[in-house]
Amino acid sequence: MIVFQLIGPTGVGKSHWGKWLVKDINQNPQADPVYFYDLDRLIETPLYTAESLFLNAGPHYFWERSLQELERLQQSPSLCVVATGAGTQWAACYFGAHERLLIFPTCTLWCESSVLLKYLQRQRGDQRSLEALQNTEYSLERERLYKQGLWIDRTSLSEQQLKTALKATYLLNQDQNLSR
Repeated sequence: MIVFQLIGPTGVGKSHWGKWLVKDINQNPQADPVYFYDLDRLIETPLYTAESLFLNAGPHYFWERSLQELERLQQSPSLCVVATGAGTQWAACYFGAHERLLIFPTCTLWCESSVLLKYLQRQRGDQRSLEALQNTEYSLERERLYKQGLWIDRTSLSEQQLKTALKATYLLNQDQNLSR
């Protein structure tokens, strides 16, 4: 069962912080174990990365594969934290299907576009312009998606502040799920 989903722009740290969160949660010996999944890694094949699948098989196929994996994780007896990649988020916007992605407890990790671009250029060799990044990762459609879940703007947070905010957001989501 998906107990928490992280969304946000490419490179904002969904996988990194999702792994940290699961490790932190699992330090409690009384809690049920929680597992981390990166949705992009789940839909990849030995021949195709998530990016090449999106480009070669098309957004419809990519979206359907993403939904299949999310459904599989939701039906799993294991508790799961999922990092949902940019391709899946784009497809949800493209097909007007935000609600199918947001049925899970969701948190948006956010970072100002100029700050994120500097990181992507330095760490990943990303060659996009700020305008190109804003037209994709920060498009109006994507921002609407991002604003539907709980939101952590990590632009000026220290690592400790981000950890505290992420853990508090996770716990808030769990409390809300128990009260339903």
